[in-house]
Amino acid sequence: MKPPFTLVHAHPPEDVVETLEFLLEEAREGRLIGIAYGAIFKRRHYIVETAGEAHRNPLFALGIVHMLAGELIQRARGE
Repeated sequence: MKPPFTLVHAHPPEDVVETLEFLLEEAREGRLIGIAYGAIFKRRHYIVETAGEAHRNPLFALGIVHMLAGELIQRARGE
């Protein structure tokens, strides 16, 4: 049985603009078909949203967000 999703580290650049440009190019080429994101603005204002396949398939998006949470927990612990 094929797993529902595969964790792939694309290693986009750390800079916000470069990362967004990378994702935009992936979307334009048809490789990026959905996104679930949280964005932090100045003064700690934030938004969370989904688009594309992540919006149409909330269970898939939830799995991706859960994987992101695990990555962030590791970073917070200094692992």
